[in-house]
Order: sequence, then structure tokens, then C-alpha cells
Amino acid sequence: HKGMCESNAFILHVKNARLSSDARLTDARQDIIPRLHYLSRKEYEPSMFAITTLQLLKMFFLVIVGYFSFRSGLITHEGNKSLSNLLLYIVNPMMIIHSFSTGYTSELLHGFLWAFVLSVLTTSIAIVISHFLISGKKKSFEVERFCCVYANCGFMGIPLVNSLFGSEGVLYLSAYVAVFSLFVWTHGYGLMTGKTDRRSMLKGFASPAVIAVIIGFILFIGRISL
Repeated sequence: HKGMCESNAFILHVKNARLSSDARLTDARQDIIPRLHYLSRKEYEPSMFAITTLQLLKMFFLVIVGYFSFRSGLITHEGNKSLSNLLLYIVNPMMIIHSFSTGYTSELLHGFLWAFVLSVLTTSIAIVISHFLISGKKKSFEVERFCCVYANCGFMGIPLVNSLFGSEGVLYLSAYVAVFSLFVWTHGYGLMTGKTDRRSMLKGFASPAVIAVIIGFILFIGRISL
């Protein structure tokens, strides 16, 4: 009889321990599951590196599509020129003008002016460095110096900056694009042709990017939103 009582007590102890363990497991599940649901619903914020890489992959994909479209004859030489003109004279200027419609603030104005000044400074430094690094005795030194100073900031820069920083980023970039256009049609033109005339300088001021910056800046100062 004593042995049976001890056996029943042991079984009862095991059952109580199991019930206690099940209760703790249930409490743990009730605590963990909501946390998992919260983490699954939490918005994922990719890093700047991931965003940049994704945009570059998109642009690389478009380059591949364009290459095979041209090789297959779907896009001709005339069509390629027309698409380039569309981007140069319509798309990029419209994006620049649109970037100025973010709303006037003194911080944006100061940032734009600083971007303009720094663009002039960095371009001037690049010209000096290229002059010392690339000897004038080298064959086609003009092309090498030109490539060292002037980058493809319009075709590649504007879509990339717009995807990373939005209209405010394009606003600051437009200051560099304007400086870029002015230097290209003055220093760049003189570097490649060996001469600088008034017509080339007028082309710099009349380039689509510069005109877009002037129009956008007037709208920005006048606080006119499109």
C-alpha cells in the first residue's frame, strides 16, 4: 500500500511538472509569435549601398537592352540620335526644372549656392591636376585630359541621383550640371579644338541644362510651383 501511494505521488508530480512545462511553453509562444508578426510586418529599409547597386543594375540592364536592340536593327543610327536628343533636350531639363519645385527654403537656397561654388572649385582643381598628370607631349593628350575632367553627369547622374535622393538631390546636382556645361563649352571646347571663340561660350550658356537651371531657379526664388 505504501509503495502504491509513493508511485501515485510520483505520477502526480510528473503530471504537474508536465503541466507547468506546457504552461511555460504556451506563455513563450504567446510572447514570441506577436514579436515574429511585428518583425514580418516591419518595413525593410535597404541601405544606400543596396539602393545604389540596384539602380546601377537597372541601368546596366537598360544598356544591354539598348545594345541588342541596336544590333538587331530595332533601333537605327537615326533612332539612336533621336533618343539621345529626347533625353538631352526634353527629359533631363524637365527633371531639373521639376527639382526646383520642392518648395523654397533658405536651407535649400544656401545648399544650392554652395553646390554651385564647390562645383566650380572641384572642376578647376580637376583641370589643374589633369594638366600636371597628363603631359602635353603625349599623343591625343587632349582626349585624356578631357575625360579626366568631365564625367557623364547628365545622362547617368540625374537618374541615379533622383532614385537615391529624390528631387532635392537633383536640385543640388543641377548646380554641378550647369557648371559642367559652362566649362565644357569653354575650357573643354578650347582643349579639343585648340581655340576658344564667342560662339562656343554662347553655346555653353544656351545649353539645355543651363537654361533649365535658370528657369528652375527663377521658379524657385519666385516660389512658383508647377
